[in-house]
Amino acid sequence: MVDAGALGRPGTDVASDPVRLLLCELSVPIAVVVGYRIVLANKALAALLGWSDPSALEGRSLLDFVQAGDADGVRERLERALAGEHVEPAQVQVLRADGSSVVVEGSPMRIRFNGSSALLLDIRDLTLRMEAQESLRSSEARWRSLVQHGHDLIVVLSADLRITYASPSAEVILARDPAELVGTDALSLVHPDDVASAVESFLARVADADRAHHGNRVRVSTATGGWRWLDTFATNLLHDPDVGGVIVNAWDVTGQVEHEQELLHLARHDNLTGLPNRVLFSERLERALAEGRTSGATTGLLMLDLDRFKDVNDTLGHESGDRVLAELAARLALAVRADDVVGRIGGDEFAVVLPDAGDAATVEAVARRILEACAEPVEDGGMLLRVGASIGMVLAPEHGNEGSLLLRRVDAAMYRAKETRVGVAVASEGDLDEGRRRLEVAGELRNAIEQGELVCEYQPKCSLLDGRLVGVEALVYWDHPERGRIGPDGFLPDAEHLGLMAPLTIWVLGEALALLATWVEEGRDLTMAVNVSATALHDPHFVEMVDCAVAASGADPTRLVLEVTEQAAMIQPDVSLQAMIALRERGIGFSIDDFGTGQSSLTYLHLLPVQEVKIDRSFVARLGDGSPEATIARSVVDLAHNLGMTALAEGIETEATLLLLRSYGCDLGQGWHLGRPMPGSEVVGWSAGAARW
Repeated sequence: MVDAGALGRPGTDVASDPVRLLLCELSVPIAVVVGYRIVLANKALAALLGWSDPSALEGRSLLDFVQAGDADGVRERLERALAGEHVEPAQVQVLRADGSSVVVEGSPMRIRFNGSSALLLDIRDLTLRMEAQESLRSSEARWRSLVQHGHDLIVVLSADLRITYASPSAEVILARDPAELVGTDALSLVHPDDVASAVESFLARVADADRAHHGNRVRVSTATGGWRWLDTFATNLLHDPDVGGVIVNAWDVTGQVEHEQELLHLARHDNLTGLPNRVLFSERLERALAEGRTSGATTGLLMLDLDRFKDVNDTLGHESGDRVLAELAARLALAVRADDVVGRIGGDEFAVVLPDAGDAATVEAVARRILEACAEPVEDGGMLLRVGASIGMVLAPEHGNEGSLLLRRVDAAMYRAKETRVGVAVASEGDLDEGRRRLEVAGELRNAIEQGELVCEYQPKCSLLDGRLVGVEALVYWDHPERGRIGPDGFLPDAEHLGLMAPLTIWVLGEALALLATWVEEGRDLTMAVNVSATALHDPHFVEMVDCAVAASGADPTRLVLEVTEQAAMIQPDVSLQAMIALRERGIGFSIDDFGTGQSSLTYLHLLPVQEVKIDRSFVARLGDGSPEATIARSVVDLAHNLGMTALAEGIETEATLLLLRSYGCDLGQGWHLGRPMPGSEVVGWSAGAARW
């Protein structure tokens, strides 16, 4: 018999009584009965019976809530339980406040309450179980849907991780009889990959008995042979004689996890071919290079561009082009070795990384098989389309051991293969003299900063609700004396590689904040966004750098937004988080740029002091009702809102795209359809004449 005498000690503050508080807060309906009178009812029971206040039930007879036909049976079962007999659960129809009834199952258990014998009633609503049992006979799919919306699972674990109690919802969530779970080793139900973290989390709970703990997200086996993802919340009551265990509340989050995994998969794979996209392919390349450095093996890298593919797109349309790409992607997968990785880099460009490639002959043999596969005609709509391919080839470490360098060299070799029509071209020093080029760019970039060749233009950020200008993003351009204007993508990667991002960032901040200060003095309610690279973000003097720029300009720091790419935030998450928190404390905002193209963890994202999420233009450009990109965009908007953030879509180029994003509830937008980058002196005038809706 459970001794719950502590529940009703005279003079005891209920709020400070852990057992009573636990019973009151449990999601399972609970009542304590003395005689037939209810002396304690929890919120779950009140909700079940349609009462807003549990105290309204206390003092009333339990039999008041039992239908007349069941009253005698309930009375007899309560008396038997009070006499110490074991009473099996029974179904009873009980009355709700609105006059309706509901079928429940009650389990009476004798306890001590205020020094007297009482009964603890564990009451279970059988509505969901009855629906689930009926659905199981007709539809397994319907059963799965009910499982995902089942009640919380509650289990009590002993110090040796044995289950001493399992709530009835175990039958819905795990398809397991709760009674049969009693005595089971809880770890035997946990996925092998999650056992270590589950044990570590449990030991932490046992070591700290004074507070509740969030447990790990774990996979638990079902009786049908599947796995369910559960989030847990545990309270250590091993020291309490009334409980003697760790009480674990678990929520079935399988649907959420599967959705997150699907979203992550879509963000890291090409939607047309299913192949790794550039981000994931780059990671696979770096992994192969790291393994090669350790083992001394050669790593091969191929890049191919389809010949005459533009003719297919221009003549037959993008739908035919997409079918050709999908077919050739399938052929590539068959042409390479089992351990090789094929990725779609963009457009009609594909790449292959060959771990443990052996020698150049092996890599070239794979390249020749790919050429043969691409040379075979593709049938589309009764037409035989011939495209062919040109392939560049590099080897690591012969041509370098840095992924970004190898990608540039293989790209240069590929274009030489296309120009010379040789099919396969191996990288050579003549393709890209990387060292000399970097030295030239380094000198020119330093001079550009010093000689005023850099200029800032500002692209509007507009509300998608009414078209109002809410801020701008500062974009830096290089007015090269010989090559003309060069956009950010044309020189910022080199600036980052050459260690010039610190002076470049200082210059852009100075220009942008000076303009922002002027606007604030004129009473204009605008924000200024400035892009921050990974190198700048992780610079130990970055916070000081921003502080100095703000102080020198006199601008309001609360109107400054620093845009950090998803990749930059994840490279050194601890360093990123420390710098971002410090600047956020000064009122500076943060935006995650290019969201969906990097490797962020959704769990880690909510820890960042971020107020805005920018949907990458690669998704926005291919929006359409029912498209995978539409699913991603809508999911990112929902994710941002659920995390209390603003959602901004970049790359809005058409009215149709704008209308779709507005229908998703996206808050802000950027793109040439809304406003092109312009000199700072033109922003105010543009805003006055900009369209509203």
